[in-house]
Amino acid sequence: MGIIRSFLRLVRRIRRRIWYKKQYYIFTKSIQNETLVGEHTDVVFRLANEDDIPAITRQLRYIYSDEHFLQYLFSTGDQAVIGLSAEVNQKKIMYISWLSREDKLFLTLLGKQSNSSNICHKRIWVPYEFRRRGLAARGIQYAQWQASRRGENVVWAFVETGNKISRKIHQILAYEEYGQLMVGSYLGFRFARTRRANEKDWQSLSVKYL
Repeated sequence: MGIIRSFLRLVRRIRRRIWYKKQYYIFTKSIQNETLVGEHTDVVFRLANEDDIPAITRQLRYIYSDEHFLQYLFSTGDQAVIGLSAEVNQKKIMYISWLSREDKLFLTLLGKQSNSSNICHKRIWVPYEFRRRGLAARGIQYAQWQASRRGENVVWAFVETGNKISRKIHQILAYEEYGQLMVGSYLGFRFARTRRANEKDWQSLSVKYL
């Protein structure tokens, strides 16, 4: 099974070098003096740490099967936010996301500005069995509060253009649609372009972070 996975990963890597393109909506929100929404009866949100890695890989193995990858994310300074079921005997992970200064899309768009009280909120995930409970919106609000506590002023999010649900959630939570970002590769040459909301022309960006 491991050999098959490695082979498929290699095929995807080769295909990406030949041709791929992804497009994202860029959302941003000021989070100065963000307040914490009241406690919830069904879920407890908190910051995760490396001690949580075994539980994450065990419960969310379909997206986080590699402990080394999670250790790498923590080593870069990325901060995981998790939501655990409030049941005493069953601490199931109902939500996970990451606050990051090292996200490739974030650095591609903002460059050095990314280190100036700006932070990216990424990899928002709610397991299928816990969806349609408003967990994504509540988790985003908790992450905003944690980012505000550590002195961040602006949070950024990159939502794939086909993800209508995530786009709607960010709009409901008063995120401003800043524009769009397109990244990809053609015959081994990477490219990145952006355009502001309501503009037609794309502007090229440096690809050194991709």
